[in-house]
Amino acid sequence: YSVNFNYNEYSDYMYSGKNNGTLLISYGKISNNITEIEGADSIILNCIYPIKKEIIEIIKQYSKVFFFEEGIKSGGIGEKLMCEAFSCGFRSEFDIVAVDNEFVGAADIEKQLSSHGLDRNSIINKVKNENQIRPICFPGRLCSFQTKSPGSYNVRHCFCKQPEG
Repeated sequence: YSVNFNYNEYSDYMYSGKNNGTLLISYGKISNNITEIEGADSIILNCIYPIKKEIIEIIKQYSKVFFFEEGIKSGGIGEKLMCEAFSCGFRSEFDIVAVDNEFVGAADIEKQLSSHGLDRNSIINKVKNENQIRPICFPGRLCSFQTKSPGSYNVRHCFCKQPEG
């Protein structure tokens, strides 16, 4: 499995762009953990703010979006991007995986990433396992629910579509 990014040295982001239905987004030193994961496309942000409209348009093409952030979940760029996407018409699942609003003590970096679901193996497992988790949602409403991942719970958000027919 290989990924060809639409890449420009001066670009604000890199996008693998095959539209596999699932999109992974990250930035910084953990961004390599989201590339070349089977069944998922990825965006690596080189500029995290202001949020580019092109990124929102890309997000709107996917049924499932995961944002992996090596930072605090509440008030982070993942939360900002999620709010922007929903306000611009995104109506699918958006999951933010980040530090769950806690102080992170001194420890080995790889252990910390693993304990917060941000290492490569945790990300691969999350993408595989998410296809098996179906929340109970309410059509036409923004729903929030929790899923358990290694070491923490992650809040997921989706805008449930009205039932067909």
